[in-house]
Amino acid sequence: MKRTSLTALILFALGHLIWSPNALAADPSGQSSPVIIRCDQPFMFGFGSWEKAKTDFATRPDGIHISAVNAQGGAGVAGLSLKLAEFGDWTPALTLTVSEQNKAGLLNLHLTDADGTSHTYKFGLRQLQPGVSQRVTAEFGASLAEPQNVEKPGEKPGLQGVVNCMVIGDWSGNAVEVVL
Repeated sequence: MKRTSLTALILFALGHLIWSPNALAADPSGQSSPVIIRCDQPFMFGFGSWEKAKTDFATRPDGIHISAVNAQGGAGVAGLSLKLAEFGDWTPALTLTVSEQNKAGLLNLHLTDADGTSHTYKFGLRQLQPGVSQRVTAEFGASLAEPQNVEKPGEKPGLQGVVNCMVIGDWSGNAVEVVL
């Protein structure tokens, strides 16, 4: 699906931000969304207050359960090899379920390519209904080609592929209780 408007809530590559190091990008002429990761494997690393994400965040059939006393950390996977240049106008989306205990206002998605280019996207959590799985697109309809923030420009402009993907808290002292 290609981005046509903010209200269309278009899906992108992350499909559901379903995490799988072996996922392949879909053909843009087809109807399926490319997937970066299938949430059926634990994170490979964590940092900040999420340092032990690899072992502390449970992976269950419904996804990865981020349960942290605060949002001052991040976790992710490395070693991906996803070519997404053909999907530049697609907007990243996450499928999230927040619990009543979640007090964090947003999650950040951080995508990095092999030359060091790094894009970030924000996903609001405050409007989500607790206990219900919901698809959330990046704020302001940000796309791969036009992200909310270019964290690092790298050697070549734009994401040439994705080798690293992280989910990062909003760095508040608020509890995070979210299923990806």
